[in-house]
Amino acid sequence: MSVRPFSPQREDAATLSERTVGRDEVLDTLRAALLTAASTDSKPHILLVGPRGAGKSHVVEVALYRAASEPGFAAKTVVVRIPEDSNDITRYSDLHRRILRVLDPQAPLPPPQERADAVEDALGDRVL
Repeated sequence: MSVRPFSPQREDAATLSERTVGRDEVLDTLRAALLTAASTDSKPHILLVGPRGAGKSHVVEVALYRAASEPGFAAKTVVVRIPEDSNDITRYSDLHRRILRVLDPQAPLPPPQERADAVEDALGDRVL
């Protein structure tokens, strides 16, 4: 039997939400920021800081789950999950490559200098 390390992205979001206690303030803040980004031209940024295992990914997954319950949120947003141990992203063009692969895995990859524009085109009117 192999033991699978815990990762919030592998768990059911509803279960994560039910298990979450004592994080209401940060969850409300994140949910509000996500809904604002999805429905207005304002794109608030929030930086979660803490040691490995503190629950940052858990909180983000729960906030996304709770925001997704709002009508139209899923249609207006694209979520790209990047593993925390990714070591192949060293510049913006690498990040754009990763995003493009999530948006359309079969699309030809543009040269690095054109990837940011390609991401914008692929998103259309959705928010990343």
